[in-house]
Amino acid sequence: MEPQEGFKSGGWGLGCRAVSCGEPQDVPNAHRPSAELVYENSVEYECFQGFTLNGAKDGETKFEVKCLEGGKLSEAKQCLAKSCGKPLPVNVLYGSAKDEGVVRYPMNTEASCQDGYTVGGDPNGNTSFV
Repeated sequence: MEPQEGFKSGGWGLGCRAVSCGEPQDVPNAHRPSAELVYENSVEYECFQGFTLNGAKDGETKFEVKCLEGGKLSEAKQCLAKSCGKPLPVNVLYGSAKDEGVVRYPMNTEASCQDGYTVGGDPNGNTSFV
């Protein structure tokens, strides 16, 4: 015997329906489409510009969260600020920067020229740059 249409689609309030996981949480420094997820569905997050999953400049920027069998969501990842590295080597010739360690997006740092030096060599030129 063939099931009636309402039982196949769940349209009569009976029948089997996918378990709901609800709306996924927001992740700092990332965006996703707004959607309630049900079992076997997923949503893709994408890190904002300047952020990756591991903080590396060429790191991955997208990840997925899935609705699991028990109504729970798979674990979300983090979007970390890209690392720009250290601003200048310790003994750079004729210049220095604060010892701030690694600079990350959207930070900046200032490098200063030693006395008797300017950016570009003009006597009235800037003695520092960002």
